Amino acid sequence: MTKGLQCAAINAKCRKDVSNVLDTVKKIFLPDNDRVLKPRTKMIIVGAPNVGKSTLINNFRSMALGIAGKAVPVGKIPGITKTTVSKYALYDPGQMIKVNQHPLVYMLDSPGILVPNITNMNIACKLLIVGCVKEGMIEPVIAAKQFIKLMNEARNEKYFKFIGLNAPVSEDEEHKFLRQICNHHKIFKSGGDYDFQRAFEFVLRRFRDGHFGRISLDEPHDLGCLKKELQMKRFMKSLTRRERKEVKDSRSSNEMEIQERVQNFLGRESINLDD
Repeated sequence: MTKGLQCAAINAKCRKDVSNVLDTVKKIFLPDNDRVLKPRTKMIIVGAPNVGKSTLINNFRSMALGIAGKAVPVGKIPGITKTTVSKYALYDPGQMIKVNQHPLVYMLDSPGILVPNITNMNIACKLLIVGCVKEGMIEPVIAAKQFIKLMNEARNEKYFKFIGLNAPVSEDEEHKFLRQICNHHKIFKSGGDYDFQRAFEFVLRRFRDGHFGRISLDEPHDLGCLKKELQMKRFMKSLTRRERKEVKDSRSSNEMEIQERVQNFLGRESINLDD
């Protein structure tokens, strides 16, 4: 918002939200005095995997043109949209899709985009839980530990009742949590061993479908943690290889001194953390 960008929180499946977004898009990109001069406008929709980009395009098309059916495929897992190809085949998956007639507007769907390497395991687990990262990318025991922590912080009671328990599970009891899912919902491998991967995927599907209620996985203090991490990354980039090694070796014992050096560096370089 500080850069003049407009944003809105929407549910891609809610017709009212979709209608408001379409009206806003037309006002931004197609002012009244430009609609005659620009007979056709093309846009691309970009975002993280599995957040509703294809659903949004389909609903734009359905509401503006009254066309039922899906112009682009959708699913509950990331990676459904894999390519963006020729603009000439208008209604094929991954192609330019007509979403409005007057004025004439086309949209191009695109594969989900994330940073190449997610080094923060807490963020990686959150992305897995909400479906932006495919199951199996993180070991179920590691992801389950973070899932339990988030559910307990939200004081959610539905998650442990769903697996047949009467009290919350400690985040250090991730193996107990996964075993309980397997036992309660009869999820085993062919030889009779526990299938932790399928068990955790089973719980995640229920979470994403709303069986555990409306829950935010981010807290206000998370932004401060992310800014602190960004500060450290920029500071480390400013050092020589030898200096970086010295900082890494002494970080655990001299945390206060290192943080002071980071703050001095930020003040000297006048870095804007909102960039």
